[in-house]
Amino acid sequence: MGGVIVLVVQQDSLSYENCFIAGEGDNRVLMSKDPDRIRAMVESMVETGRMSGGYMMSIGNHIPFNVPPEAMKRYLDPSAELAHR
Repeated sequence: MGGVIVLVVQQDSLSYENCFIAGEGDNRVLMSKDPDRIRAMVESMVETGRMSGGYMMSIGNHIPFNVPPEAMKRYLDPSAELAHR
């Protein structure tokens, strides 16, 4: 899966009380169309979100135009099911 960038900031230098992370989703996993890999990616993203002040489900900074619709559905359905507080 794609890499995760971790930003470490001293607590006293934070300007915002509720900082959040934007997703570490990998469009290569979507392109695989493998339901198990896609579900595992979503579950990993949700777990990351639970460890932070907030989380935005996302696939990098874009979803390529050629990602198959069934792969998008396999990503969006478990995201809607699992990604809530």
